[in-house]
Amino acid sequence: MKTLTIAVIAALVVAAPLFASRDEHSEAVAQARRGDFATALPTLERLARTDGGDRRHLHDYLVVLVWAGRHADAVTAADTADLGGAPAYVLEAVARSAREVQRFDLSRSLFLQSIRRHPDRVESRVGLALSLSDQGRHRAAADLLEVLAERHPDRVDVYEARAVVAESASDWIQALAMHQLTLERAPGRRESQRGVLRAAAKLGAQHLAHDLAARDPGLITADELRTLAADRTAISMRWGRIEERIATGDARFHWLSRALADSEEVATALVRDGGAAARADRVVRQLLNDRVVALNWRHSNEQAVALYERLLAAGLEPPAYTQRAAADAYLAVRQPERAAR
Repeated sequence: MKTLTIAVIAALVVAAPLFASRDEHSEAVAQARRGDFATALPTLERLARTDGGDRRHLHDYLVVLVWAGRHADAVTAADTADLGGAPAYVLEAVARSAREVQRFDLSRSLFLQSIRRHPDRVESRVGLALSLSDQGRHRAAADLLEVLAERHPDRVDVYEARAVVAESASDWIQALAMHQLTLERAPGRRESQRGVLRAAAKLGAQHLAHDLAARDPGLITADELRTLAADRTAISMRWGRIEERIATGDARFHWLSRALADSEEVATALVRDGGAAARADRVVRQLLNDRVVALNWRHSNEQAVALYERLLAAGLEPPAYTQRAAADAYLAVRQPERAAR
């Protein structure tokens, strides 16, 4: 009996460090899940260096580096690590970090490694498709995701990835369709809602995109909304240019008048502040430069010339398209010598 007791005590003494490391490991992972990476990572790094054959320490250290956004560190640590027996979630995490630091060959290799071990794992195939798209292989990525969508029609991540690949390929019609299909499966998905705005704007529907964003405060930032409003004004101008050429009477100035109304406030501010707001804000400069063009197209050339000269006086160098409109306006008001400058 005494011999048995001594043996049990000895076994517990030997196992004590193992139990302690497991407790430390569990606590560090819990800290990381709470977002306390500064506390968790040093513990996991130390345990990974002295793992005693327990590869979970290394695996979770790599994953937590990814959670913390330390993608370069995750890739550097993985470069010297043996990931031969790593679970799929570890390979996928490091592969995502490799994408972030543009190690696309490594990313693709890790996703393929995961797929070989887990052929039915959708996450690895989605990651592989995104990695292919990163390298410009958009068609291959889209084909892979199309097969996944047929096999897994309810997987939201598959449709999100299809939207990302379509955007990367500048296929905005497909991107819009995929964002909408994502929202059918996951209503309220904010990134997909923002994707609808991006696609609509790229397809020339800035008015629709702006109206959708304005009805949902917080969907995009205030600066993004202002940029969208300025782009909407630019589209109104282009429509107005077409309308001015094909319509008759006052009706031919409908869209140009809308564009000018959009920029009335910044034009007034230019007189008041001498260009301070325009010098500090790209969107204001865009609206003012576009306003010169709209005034010229509306045949309000005296106003176009006056605004152009205010821009010059404020030290705001207009872009080439505004200079061309100003030259045309100078000719219209019989100042050819200024048009030639």
